[in-house]
Amino acid sequence: MSKHKRRYRSAQGYAIFESVIKAYLHNLYCLRYAPLQAIQHDPEAGAHRRSPFHSVEFCADITRATKVALHGNPLWEDCLDQLLREAYGERIDDTFSLGLRAEVVSKCARIYRARGLEPAVYFRRIRK
Repeated sequence: MSKHKRRYRSAQGYAIFESVIKAYLHNLYCLRYAPLQAIQHDPEAGAHRRSPFHSVEFCADITRATKVALHGNPLWEDCLDQLLREAYGERIDDTFSLGLRAEVVSKCARIYRARGLEPAVYFRRIRK
């Protein structure tokens, strides 16, 4: 594999990881409040997958996929925890190397892509 192809895959994997984690944190934030659901009376309109039920399902799918990707390795899980706290906006000292961070992002991004957990794919409009 060429150097450019590896860089492209790495950038693509990081973009997938970042979009999934942002959606995950957003859904967790939204689930803290009382869920409200709107009813669509038009049967031709189709449905959006943005109900509170789908938010819970999305968060559970992300949690399961992440556990599978990291194989219970405590070092990888600690690194992911730090990445999540950074994404949440906390200031943290970098205790993990860039190589380890890239490995965790790559492992998670691969399984997120394989399972269709990217927010643009997961929450797309359902057609009848």
